[in-house]
Amino acid sequence: MKRPNIVKFRHAVHSSVSDTKNKRTIQKGRCYNRSRGTVGGQRWDQVYVRASRGCAATERTVADTNLQTRPLEPRDYARIVEIYNHYIEHSPCTFDVVPFTIGQRVPWFAQFDEPMYQCVVANRGREVLGYACSQQFKVKPAYRTSVEVSVYAAPEATGSGVGTALYAALFQALAGSGAHRAYGGVTLPNDASVALHESFGFTQVAHYHEVGFKFDQFWDVVWLEKDLSTL
Repeated sequence: MKRPNIVKFRHAVHSSVSDTKNKRTIQKGRCYNRSRGTVGGQRWDQVYVRASRGCAATERTVADTNLQTRPLEPRDYARIVEIYNHYIEHSPCTFDVVPFTIGQRVPWFAQFDEPMYQCVVANRGREVLGYACSQQFKVKPAYRTSVEVSVYAAPEATGSGVGTALYAALFQALAGSGAHRAYGGVTLPNDASVALHESFGFTQVAHYHEVGFKFDQFWDVVWLEKDLSTL
């Protein structure tokens, strides 16, 4: 399948980024011209990032004095599901393809009940702008000291530092949790997500070629690793 014309775009934030001022959208760390930016017959409106679970930290203020991070609460469930469903429907950053109901997602929320598996949210006032989490990396017992991490920002909050604030809070929460390594998967192309992971000390350890099929095309995924033992 023919890929769209792409203009590279450097961005420091690991989350969806919308460049509305220049009438362009960055999808997976790249810019797509709205008039011709389509993939698999679909036009992209945001850029999206992949990674996976976690949180448990006291509420704290970050860079933007109005932006706070705190542990996930049941009152956040509906908003978290709404944000994630947006990525399911509009982005290859997650390989889920069918949106969830809140009820279907309750077992996923229930996993965040121990130090290594946590979920933090970012909010400005009462508005939840995104979440980051750490979760089980693999089922086999010997993998128990490794976690998979991810972060998702609400479409309207992309490019505002939410992703960076969430990862900072998540890794602070994981300090002393017993987690030894963190892994994040990034669907390519996504220079912004890779840059964000690298800014937090991740290094690339694997590149899976055409491992996923979504929106009528194959996608590559890279996996990045972070040493948590020094937190």
